[in-house]
Amino acid sequence: MAYSADFGGLLPIDPEVRSNLEEQVKVFERLGCIVDEGCPDLKEADEVFQVLRAWEFELSYSEIFDRFREMIKPSVIWNIEKGRSLSGPDVGRAERLRALLYNRMSEFFNQYDALILPVSQVTAFDVNIEYPTEIDGVKMENYIDWMRSCYYISAAGNPSVSVPSGFSAEGIPIGLQIVGPHRADFEVLRIGRAFEQATGYGKRRPQIAIEQTT
Repeated sequence: MAYSADFGGLLPIDPEVRSNLEEQVKVFERLGCIVDEGCPDLKEADEVFQVLRAWEFELSYSEIFDRFREMIKPSVIWNIEKGRSLSGPDVGRAERLRALLYNRMSEFFNQYDALILPVSQVTAFDVNIEYPTEIDGVKMENYIDWMRSCYYISAAGNPSVSVPSGFSAEGIPIGLQIVGPHRADFEVLRIGRAFEQATGYGKRRPQIAIEQTT
């Protein structure tokens, strides 16, 4: 089993998220896992995901965009317009890079059974904030940059599961994602269940949730 708190140094991670993940490595070791620090090279995932997402946005929402542009929030307008600016070679290159990611992940999982990563790069933020504009001193370039920890795995096409992994100092829930080889969905779920049974984090409720229901 491998783990990486920052995707091999590619992503800025909130210090609390980082320390939480590193603490959970001990849980997997107590369960009998041999855990190494390591991560496949996912540097192409940004281009793959952002190009294909923009292409899909334009494909799916172009009619709505043309009729109701004034009712759409700027971040979505940006994504649709990005899709409209793409050429055939842009999409073709993204598909070629996605195949490269697929093969690189397959090679990585020849050595490891699973990969443990943060779910989100930050802890949960205020509902009135559209998205975090900075993580650990690094500015986000657009409204989906803060969720790269999720979309890197989506770009590669590997099965993954998110499980509760404890709480921040303010009592905000934190999660980790367990990623497995292609088509190893059941194995990923088994590892997630073992972790949940060992920790019981999912049975606990943050104080803020209790206050909202009383």
